[in-house]
Amino acid sequence: MNTDTTPKFAAASDLSAFQKDQYVRSSLQSLPSFSGGALQRFDTWLETFEAIMYDSDMTEKDTILELYKKMTDKAHRTMKYILHSGNDKFEAIKEKLLDHFHGDETTEKSLKKFKKANRKPGEKIYDFAIRLKELFRYAYPKNYEEDSFQIILKEKFIDGIGEKLQMKVKYKEFRTFDELVAATRKYSVRMEAIESNKERHEFVNAINHTSHPNNSEIQEIKQIVREQHETVNAIASALKQGNKQAEETATDQSEIANCIQELSKAVSFLLTKDGKQQHVQKQTKLAASTTQITAVATESKCFSAARV
Repeated sequence: MNTDTTPKFAAASDLSAFQKDQYVRSSLQSLPSFSGGALQRFDTWLETFEAIMYDSDMTEKDTILELYKKMTDKAHRTMKYILHSGNDKFEAIKEKLLDHFHGDETTEKSLKKFKKANRKPGEKIYDFAIRLKELFRYAYPKNYEEDSFQIILKEKFIDGIGEKLQMKVKYKEFRTFDELVAATRKYSVRMEAIESNKERHEFVNAINHTSHPNNSEIQEIKQIVREQHETVNAIASALKQGNKQAEETATDQSEIANCIQELSKAVSFLLTKDGKQQHVQKQTKLAASTTQITAVATESKCFSAARV
């Protein structure tokens, strides 16, 4: 029995080690490279790297190699210089890198950044909380975990989230900073939903108002159209009866042009105000009126020619 179970146990152990190695390598691949740019903090990045390597069975030499492979640009050149200087211990290399990227930082600088920190436009609540917590940690390196100092962190968070959200959480009690952040995020989601609905209703109301213009305006424009229509009919009737005065009026190109222009303006404005539902009907009327005016002008020319 013992001879049968020992190989099985060894095989299971090997499988577990293989899975662990695959997990570590997958996590390292997912970890972004560190370039040494201003947008990345090496100490924060290093914490993630060390957390991944903590569960691995790699030797110190392999760990240094993996760290070196994750460095790019300025950071790669810096680590290459450190390695060429004769440092071959992970802790020594880590201290050199920390000193290079954060050696000129002081508590005073971190404190100034912490006091000036505010939530940026479009920044998520959790992202602002993480950023503020990082600044707080470097501003108060020895006391940031104490309860009394957590009050400072909570007050600064509330101060930096904006007036509307402040009113939701400012006068409530929260045992921890994480509870405050979670509650703030909940209120933020609700307020964003309310604002979205409000904007949608305003947009719909604006469309409805445009689609249903004032009835008095419509009646006034219709009256203008009727008057123009009557003028055209009067000219046509006078021409048919051979009225000389009407003939002179009809042959006056400027008067006909003015009549057409006024009619076009009135009908165009009516189409704009009366909405899409009456669009086809008004265009039909406009076409009919224009056709009638053209016919009158043509008939006028014929009548004048006949009299000559």
